Amino acid sequence: MSIPPNGPAACPRHVPVRRGEPPHRSSVQYLRRWTSRKVTVKVGSEEELLAVYEKAVQAGVMVHLITDGGLTGFGGVPTRTCLAIGPDYDDRIDPVTGDLELY
Repeated sequence: MSIPPNGPAACPRHVPVRRGEPPHRSSVQYLRRWTSRKVTVKVGSEEELLAVYEKAVQAGVMVHLITDGGLTGFGGVPTRTCLAIGPDYDDRIDPVTGDLELY
């Protein structure tokens, strides 16, 4: 994926907005003790991003696919740019993202 230079900084800023939605029922207990930790990993294409999304859905982890409106960095074209995964326990998220390279 070709992300503009400000993309890595902008994408995680979409995440807290999405995480404000009602949590998955199994995560409620975790949310009560949750501290805001963000880890940024990267994929090589939109197809790979969607594969990670599906993997998270199959694992039962809370996940949101973020679509950038395209107003500043993608020439007016809405573009899927990142995922918000969790919050959840490490042993539930690691199988989904553990093989991805840190950004």
